[in-house]
Amino acid sequence: MSLAALLRFYMLGEWSFWIDEIYSLQSAKIARETDRFLPLSSYLAGGVIHLIGTNEWSARLVSVLTGLLTLPLLYFPIKKAYGLRVALLSTIFLAISPWHLYWSQNMRFYTMLLLLYMLLLFRFYRVTEHRKSWYDLIFLFVLLIFAVYERFIAFFIVPVAICYILSRQLGSFGAASQLRLAKILPLFLVPVGGLVIHELSRTAAGHDPVILSFFLKFVGAPNTSPLRFLASFVYRAGIPVLGLGLAGSFFVLTKKDRLGLLLVISALLPPTLLFLASPIVFTIDRYAFISLPSWLVLAAIAIDQALSQKAQYGWIFGLAMLFVVVSDGLTQDMLYYQYYNGGRENWKGAFAVIQEQHAPDDLVFASRPELGEYYLKEDVNPLNRGLPEEIQRRNQRTWIVVSTSTGYVAPSVLAWIENSCVLIEVLDVHVPGKVYDLRVYLYSPDDSQRAGFRYESGGKVSSTLRETAFSLMYTKLTR
Repeated sequence: MSLAALLRFYMLGEWSFWIDEIYSLQSAKIARETDRFLPLSSYLAGGVIHLIGTNEWSARLVSVLTGLLTLPLLYFPIKKAYGLRVALLSTIFLAISPWHLYWSQNMRFYTMLLLLYMLLLFRFYRVTEHRKSWYDLIFLFVLLIFAVYERFIAFFIVPVAICYILSRQLGSFGAASQLRLAKILPLFLVPVGGLVIHELSRTAAGHDPVILSFFLKFVGAPNTSPLRFLASFVYRAGIPVLGLGLAGSFFVLTKKDRLGLLLVISALLPPTLLFLASPIVFTIDRYAFISLPSWLVLAAIAIDQALSQKAQYGWIFGLAMLFVVVSDGLTQDMLYYQYYNGGRENWKGAFAVIQEQHAPDDLVFASRPELGEYYLKEDVNPLNRGLPEEIQRRNQRTWIVVSTSTGYVAPSVLAWIENSCVLIEVLDVHVPGKVYDLRVYLYSPDDSQRAGFRYESGGKVSSTLRETAFSLMYTKLTR
């Protein structure tokens, strides 16, 4: 627990906000000012920033604490089912998981969603194994409501539950409890019906349906190929974890372990469905984040079995597997801190460059103006609106912050920036499979006019502009 806390609080307030965190920050502030039912993470984050102020550290505090709370909630049910060693290994793997660390240090909903999904998974298993009162079913229903309101991704519990029920009924995993499994399924379909009623009432009141907006945004707008999604998921979860998780899956299935069966389905089904949907639906690896604990537990089971082998030197193989998983996780954590800039763009650094040299009459344009408005505390213009015509019309010195990796920038606009502005700072962040490019440019009307440059002419940068660029760069390096 101490190691997990150390990793998650280290440099928590140093990383810059990125655009999704700004959206979450806005949602947290709205949560304190509206009677609408918003995600639980928004209410908690809104309460924290109301008490201690708004900054990167306070905004991410709920995600960190939620991530830490996940560790004991994973430990105790796994210890009861598989013993102390598997529980300790599972918890350690989650503590050092680079994927879980990243989302714990983000003002996003993923650690809360993971926590609620895990509670749902283990509660569902207990209800299917033992005769429970209606109070237990109501608690399961309430958990499902909170998880679904956190994000629709929580609906993955429905196909997981269906597959588990069918496997129990059709397979040889032991007799069902006195509470018939088939009676539980309608409980998971109640929120679906409730959501439909909610949408119909919104439509009748003249509001846009949430489900329709969801489908218009995600369906028919694929952003990746199936192989790209699969490769990204494998990288995020970790090759050692997935390899050992498959070995652990084989073991629990051969032993007819019912909790193991549920973990296998929960590990495989969400990424598989996303893989199949990726050609027609917007998908991204983090949508399968909820499957991570299941993979970690299955990997821990595989290592535990290797350590338990009575064959001579069999335990050495188990220690070797443990070393591979731990060293891979800690190595990725080190790269995350030392070289990956927390896996996000350094918008804070970009706008700090502008603050150092900003004059009162300067204009600021950015591909993500919301971030500029947060860090500069002033209006920032959208990059694709009115540029370059608006800049040339105003004839003022202008700062431009550009990132093409996290937002669309029109090719004509980008060409104008590169040809007519001085490059002041390069803040690119290189992570495996992607470059988060981030550049700060300065447009000076006098330099542009002396160079004889006009946007319409499509000309190149003159020697005068080059000299200006070198002069500004020399001043920056030597100040």
